[in-house]
Amino acid sequence: MLKKILTVLVLCLMLPASAKSFEEKYCAQKPYPVGGVVASGISNITGANFTFTKLAELTIQSILKKELSSNFNAELYSFGGKNLIDGKFKKLTLSARKIKSEDVNLRNFYGETLCDYNRIVLKDDSIYFAENFLFGFRGKMTNEDFQNTILSEEYKKAINDVQLNLFGTSFFKLSDPVVEIKNNRIYMSVDVSFASFITSKKLTVKTNYALKLQNGKIVISDVHYSDALGISKNAMYAILNILNPFKMRIALDENNTMTIYMRDFRIENDEINFAGVLLLPRSL
Repeated sequence: MLKKILTVLVLCLMLPASAKSFEEKYCAQKPYPVGGVVASGISNITGANFTFTKLAELTIQSILKKELSSNFNAELYSFGGKNLIDGKFKKLTLSARKIKSEDVNLRNFYGETLCDYNRIVLKDDSIYFAENFLFGFRGKMTNEDFQNTILSEEYKKAINDVQLNLFGTSFFKLSDPVVEIKNNRIYMSVDVSFASFITSKKLTVKTNYALKLQNGKIVISDVHYSDALGISKNAMYAILNILNPFKMRIALDENNTMTIYMRDFRIENDEINFAGVLLLPRSL
């Protein structure tokens, strides 16, 4: 599940939003159901708070390293040892200089919970969120990161599975995409196999385009390609929107759904910079 959470950060619907409005709308309201001052004081005196906090941090770091083959720094702020055992905590921050796995590649990643009270429950070997979980994040992708992420086996399989059928007959199929960021634009080539009732053919379509925020979504704009291909502009936009990785959806698990709202998305110096908020609604 953790791998999918990180992967979806760059493969998502993007909507501009204010972090403050998210906190007001989704975070739990005081008073929080946590142990009192006496219980927290005893935890601190006996060292239980420190011990359980460090143990939780090491566990989180270990899970992330296993899932993403990357070194994370985790800092957990708790209400006290007993509350932490119950899955209740004040804040969690995660940071990594580089994330490199089979599915996602990022640089300078930083994220933190936005609510002052959070609770995660492990039940029947499944994870549930007892309160809405808000997680703000930021990071960047270099050209190399972008290529490795977009051309991961998961994305290539999704592309290879794309085809338009008409009356049960395959009309076109996409395969073998190649991408790079250059001059702050996306350059892409993809093989398009056309089939009709009479004949079939295969073309390698090369194009470059810009990405921009429009009406809350990342959309493809200013498309350049050769008219000699004989593909109409509408057909080209349709193909590119199918290939647009920022429109893909990834299922989290059977218990939890996730939405990501982007507050910033820029391509500068051939690098993608992003920041946003991840929302996991209450599932318990």
